[in-house]
Amino acid sequence: MVPDQLKGLQAYFGLLHCYAHHKSLEQAAETTFQKMKELGFAKGVCYNTMLTLYSHMGKYRKIDILVKEIEEKGIGYNLDTLSILLNSYAATSDIDRMEKLLLKMEADPLVTMDWLNYNSAANAFLRVGLREKAQTLLRRSEQLITLKTRKLLMNTC
Repeated sequence: MVPDQLKGLQAYFGLLHCYAHHKSLEQAAETTFQKMKELGFAKGVCYNTMLTLYSHMGKYRKIDILVKEIEEKGIGYNLDTLSILLNSYAATSDIDRMEKLLLKMEADPLVTMDWLNYNSAANAFLRVGLREKAQTLLRRSEQLITLKTRKLLMNTC
């Protein structure tokens, strides 16, 4: 165990990242995250780490709790946060929230949409039978795929 006086933001973030990466250590990640909040170390990237953990584990209620906390504390969203939320809403076929978030992302001049976000949302639309909406997003997605990305995708298939 590392003594508290030697633990700074970097040490805590390193621990949080490792715990969150190994989903079986969810409790350790939550404990570390709570300690980071107590010490004033919990920044947006830490929230993103926890959002990713909960998303990968399918714990969407915990995502909602964190989103509320992020909003209450005035912690700004970044593209990673928005992408995690979009994928979370898509995974649960929460079409209303997903559409609202897509509109928010597209309207924000600081957010650069990428093809993966549109693709994720399109898949959610397909799962619930909204083919036209899926096609619209897939067309947008296609416009954002660069030649380099196309080559990478072709080599992975």
